[in-house]
Amino acid sequence: MSRLALGTAQFGAYYRVANQRGQVSFQEAKEILIRARFAGFDTIDTAIAYGDSEQRLGQIGVSSWRVISKLPQIDAESGDI
Repeated sequence: MSRLALGTAQFGAYYRVANQRGQVSFQEAKEILIRARFAGFDTIDTAIAYGDSEQRLGQIGVSSWRVISKLPQIDAESGDI
């Protein structure tokens, strides 16, 4: 297991941290995953807040990756905890 995770905010949204080009294309996202795997990455970090990043990852196919997806806080009174 790698100690690094590939962040995917730019796969699904215009994420402004150190980003001057905006959201990457589907093909660019696919290439990034290929190169990251070759470099030894095995974990992807994503979130509901990253626009359609999760949907894109599903379309690309990430079954061989460990996926960490951050969720919004769940209200303790919802009874779902």
